[in-house]
Amino acid sequence: KFTMQTIEGLKRRIQSTEDLHSVVKTMKALAAVSIRQYERALESLRDYTRTVELGLQVVLRDRPRFALSARASFGLRQGAVVFGTDQGMCGSLNEQVLAKVLSTLAESGADPKTRAVLAVGERMAALLEDAGEQVEAVFSVPGSVAGITPSVQEVLLHIESWNREQRVDRVYLFYSRQEAGSVYSPQGMRLLPIDREWLAGLKGRPW
Repeated sequence: KFTMQTIEGLKRRIQSTEDLHSVVKTMKALAAVSIRQYERALESLRDYTRTVELGLQVVLRDRPRFALSARASFGLRQGAVVFGTDQGMCGSLNEQVLAKVLSTLAESGADPKTRAVLAVGERMAALLEDAGEQVEAVFSVPGSVAGITPSVQEVLLHIESWNREQRVDRVYLFYSRQEAGSVYSPQGMRLLPIDREWLAGLKGRPW
């Protein structure tokens, strides 16, 4: 009787393992499809960026004084939008982005008490708060390509309210960028005020 129970128990374990293996295979297949969708969206954004830059080239060439509207920052307040991930098995990606955030903001010399911080992702928000940053608002990470545009619109509206109501005139974006294969690196860029050197580079770029 004991042997029969042992055999039946082993059969159930084998069946459970096979079921788990099937679930994992399905999850991998779904992840591969999602990754490809995001890759296609990224390719489209590169084309879109190129089109916008070409349009700016024409404006800067035909209206040289246009660049003067890219005003300098007076350093009243700083804002940071930090993009993280809430997906599992992403390693230390969030921690790497956090390190980039803290080092960049520390080098800026601005008063940490006057910073405005926006987090995209619950995990990133928790890391920022653990590091002593006061997170003003938390947005969900888009769960699909279709959710990217609404999420970006929400972030932009929040940045607009920063500028209009809180006099936040210098805004940074922090995120991770794919370098090659599964290798990602933390990135930081200044969104506002518009970089005059970047505009000058566009103006001088060969058509």
